[in-house]
Amino acid sequence: MNFMEENHKSVFISYRRTNLPWALLIYDKLTNLDYDVFLDFISIGSGDFEQIIVENIKARNHFIVLLSPSAIEKREEQIDWYRREMEYALKYQRNIVPITLEGFDYKSQETIEYFSGDIKKILKYNSLAISYPYLPAVIDKLCNQYLNIQLDEVKHPKLHPVSQEVEKYVKEQKQRIEEQIPIDEKRLLAQKWYEQANQSKLITEKLRLYNKAIKLDPKIQYAYNNRGIIYDVMKKYEKAIEDYTKAIELEPNLPWVYFNRGFTYYKMGNFQKAIDDYSRVIKLNPKFPDAYRRRGKIYSELKQYSKSITDFSMAIILDNDQPDDYFNRGKDYDKVGQIKKALNDFNKAISLNPEFTGAFHNRGVIYHELGKYEKAIEDYDQAIRLDPKYGEVYFNRGLIFYQVEKYKKAINDLTRAIKINSKLPIYFFLRGNAYGILKKYEEAIEDFSQAIRLNPDYVNAYINRGISFSNVNHNKEAIEDFFKAIKLNPLIAEDYKNQGDLHNHMMQFQNAIKNFEKAIELCL
Repeated sequence: MNFMEENHKSVFISYRRTNLPWALLIYDKLTNLDYDVFLDFISIGSGDFEQIIVENIKARNHFIVLLSPSAIEKREEQIDWYRREMEYALKYQRNIVPITLEGFDYKSQETIEYFSGDIKKILKYNSLAISYPYLPAVIDKLCNQYLNIQLDEVKHPKLHPVSQEVEKYVKEQKQRIEEQIPIDEKRLLAQKWYEQANQSKLITEKLRLYNKAIKLDPKIQYAYNNRGIIYDVMKKYEKAIEDYTKAIELEPNLPWVYFNRGFTYYKMGNFQKAIDDYSRVIKLNPKFPDAYRRRGKIYSELKQYSKSITDFSMAIILDNDQPDDYFNRGKDYDKVGQIKKALNDFNKAISLNPEFTGAFHNRGVIYHELGKYEKAIEDYDQAIRLDPKYGEVYFNRGLIFYQVEKYKKAINDLTRAIKINSKLPIYFFLRGNAYGILKKYEEAIEDFSQAIRLNPDYVNAYINRGISFSNVNHNKEAIEDFFKAIKLNPLIAEDYKNQGDLHNHMMQFQNAIKNFEKAIELCL
């Protein structure tokens, strides 16, 4: 008997870790029927992946793939082992048998998106639905109809025995799998609740079903992770952390669980723990761009700009068509004075997203800093067209109009900015200055007063209000404002001079002399 005849009853089972109980159960049933079954139970290192997986697929006649909603969820992985296994099964023309689990829908958008490219062919194979109450009948049908196929009917290439090195690994796998068998019916029912929870659109229903799954199988780590996501959405952050931590205890090498916990820590304001978790993600999967993005944003908030720029750059290397990455890096380049690099990044962000309001605004700020006012105004205009309620843009455009002495236009823009956000004292202060230059002193006094109400320590607002008071001969109020400014900042020589002028005007000569002497002293 040759190797092909000996291995007619040989099976490779492909599955996601979320569906491990089902994979173990099928493994057990087929093994008891004298099938030679390979199941990747011990996680394979990426360096050994190709050899072990390829050899075991080539050495086995049949390829069973478990299809479920959770199996095709989007996840950040260096290698999508599940997909890769299907690609090899197609390449080596194995007898492919899809087995569908709870809730799998061939027509769903998620299914269509996942089964793209070559593995789209998987969906054309006759599938077999499995559920626990009908397990004996399903296994019987699997063996007698789906796996009972002569080699020449399948027309696949010649089977190849695995190498001694891989055979040693296979024996180790089998020994570890035996320790997991038999499979408790509760674990399979927990799988049912888990898949139903994933498919539910209602948060309360998801929570209820994850609770049921965890109660039946306290070691179902993916349910802890997903319940943690629900708690996070509900802003029950402590409970979310507990669930993520439990999932990590059960399986310490799942990068997305650290990623989720890191995001919750960030929301709680625990930046260091968030950084630690994102760093762990990157250690487990150095090609996880979102981990670099999230960690980069935290470094940026902590004003550790060299680190944030490095992280945004790594995200760009791994995924170079995301405008937000260029935008965020550009902002931090601007903060460290690398204006040219910042400008290049904002240009790139706009090229990737021509409706990126923030990029137009920030590029306008760069042009403004460079004194290229016309280009800055063009960018501010575009930002306003994209978002007419972007108050900061009106302020910055108003600032340019103020600088080029177009005070009426400046006032119009500053008024719009104030209408959108009336809590920023600088908006009132700048408009007050414009009113003062136009000799509209009452309006100026009103704006400076509002700036002071918003910020009682606003030295320049006291100074300019004092000047406006003096221009309308409210000398007492002017002196009070100058005194207040001096009290807040005694090193303001101009204020001493202003007080001196007023004391002189009011015939208070001794006080005037003292003020002028102090002003002269500070100016020397």
